[in-house]
Amino acid sequence: MTTQLIWQQFRDELDAFIRRRVANAADAEDLRQQVYLHIHRHLKHNDPPQHLRGWVYQIARNAITDHHRRRAGRREQPTGETDLAAKARATEAEASAAEAAQGLARCLLGMVDRLPEPYGQALRWTELEGMTQQQAAARAGVSLSGMKSRVQRGRAKLQEALLACCEVEFDARRRPTSHRCRSACNCSS
Repeated sequence: MTTQLIWQQFRDELDAFIRRRVANAADAEDLRQQVYLHIHRHLKHNDPPQHLRGWVYQIARNAITDHHRRRAGRREQPTGETDLAAKARATEAEASAAEAAQGLARCLLGMVDRLPEPYGQALRWTELEGMTQQQAAARAGVSLSGMKSRVQRGRAKLQEALLACCEVEFDARRRPTSHRCRSACNCSS
């Protein structure tokens, strides 16, 4: 089957398929041409695939996906005062988030120090000093499963203490954006 026959067979429905997925008419036309060119280049050296319809639509879906990825990567950035204002807001937000993270870190360090000894020690070694749980287990003279249990229980106790003491807000990436200690928590911040 020649490229021309394939194109005649699928052109109208393929055009509608692409237009439903791409808003801009000029972009849809460009994608249609890309699909046609891909089919032509393939059939120049190969026989048509056994499942011709599925193959043609897979080429179209891939072209549409690539189109949307390219557009997402090159979204226009505002310029002028709007751009400067956006940068200023982003800088303020980053500074606020950094301040929240530092305050939270100070609270957490104080809370780790107040945990019952096997749990606080396990968290200091594994989370603060960077030891593996295997190394911490050897240092403490306990089994690896015993150390894992201490770390897990220590984290749970630390979370309880944090929730009882502090109010923390997080962004979509789970980074702290604001941190406030309640007055009665004896937090070190």
